[in-house]
Amino acid sequence: MKTLSKTFEKTSSEPGIIIRNRSSSISVNIARIPTHPVVASLDRPLFRKRERGLQELFLPSLRLVAERVDQRSVIGVSKLAAMPFAGVISKSLLSVYILLFCLSGIAAAQDLNARVQVVSPKIQSTNKRVLQSLETAMKDFLNGRKWSADAILPQERIDCNFILNITTWDGSSNFSGELQVQSSRPVYNSTYASTLINILDKDIDFTYTEGQTIDYTDQNFQSNLSSIMAFYAYIIVGMDYDTFSRFGGTNYFALAQNVVTNAQSSAYKGWKAFDGTTNRYWLSENLNNTLYKPLRSFMYDYHRNGLDVMSDNVGKGRKVITDLLPVLSQVDRQRLGAMFPLVFFTAKSAEFISIFSKADQPAKVQAMTILSQADPANGLKYQALQKN
Repeated sequence: MKTLSKTFEKTSSEPGIIIRNRSSSISVNIARIPTHPVVASLDRPLFRKRERGLQELFLPSLRLVAERVDQRSVIGVSKLAAMPFAGVISKSLLSVYILLFCLSGIAAAQDLNARVQVVSPKIQSTNKRVLQSLETAMKDFLNGRKWSADAILPQERIDCNFILNITTWDGSSNFSGELQVQSSRPVYNSTYASTLINILDKDIDFTYTEGQTIDYTDQNFQSNLSSIMAFYAYIIVGMDYDTFSRFGGTNYFALAQNVVTNAQSSAYKGWKAFDGTTNRYWLSENLNNTLYKPLRSFMYDYHRNGLDVMSDNVGKGRKVITDLLPVLSQVDRQRLGAMFPLVFFTAKSAEFISIFSKADQPAKVQAMTILSQADPANGLKYQALQKN
């Protein structure tokens, strides 16, 4: 769970945890109750799956707790034990149910924290009100829909950027341009956000009229604009999940591939294999291809066992990443349509340099050698490790 450092705080006087729900300002002191395995799990999909099942059973009773507790009070276990549902919930699991209630809340949040910008430096029209309407519609579409199967708190929303550069416009409803898509995930117990994707999609053509509602369904193709945004929304969620649980993004990559399949009935570019070797078709193909499972597994270990460890022990985290690097040499970058490796190294090359810039000399040399071979396009960048 990616906001764990902000959600759980160790008590100094006694073992256990204090759970805080910022949205309702309720603090629950369960310091004397042993931590349950669900609480200990950091894998978001596993945690969420268990959470949903427990919510269905216990949320009605837990709502009674919320109604009876002042939002500024601290709930003691003895008080909770006296409430109506105490006989149903065993004390050994009481902490889990309280935790799930505090984490889920009554109102479900959406999944993305998407910042959208529509720019048009090449467009000479003086009336660009339709572009402002387009920007608002895109933002509402991305931030207003559920893209994952899990209940995600506002502070857990996935940070991402969509920058649409309009290059041609017929003055009516037909647009062409380029779309820059970026996403990141927070690193445990730090303020650093690690880039997951940074893609420039040049196959952007769509129709839009001012005030139009952007419709989308997973069942069939509605419009190119909605399909493009849905595709990248699923990719963003899938990449995020892959870094918190090994292969946790599989279902979302399958949904992205479904978007591709539906869009192939249209005449728009970017959805078919013969449209190019670095397009949406090949990205979804790679992410659903077992050939690239080692790179997806690397993404999990790199983030969860490497970056997330570095806030507490820089040397240990860097050692994990160093030991993982040989995996990158095994990734086939010469295969036709090798889009995922390109996306990966575009997002991570600068981060690799930052990680190893303060390593000892043998580790620097090892990292530079492996990275230069695995990612020759950024070879000059990696040579900077020799100079530091």
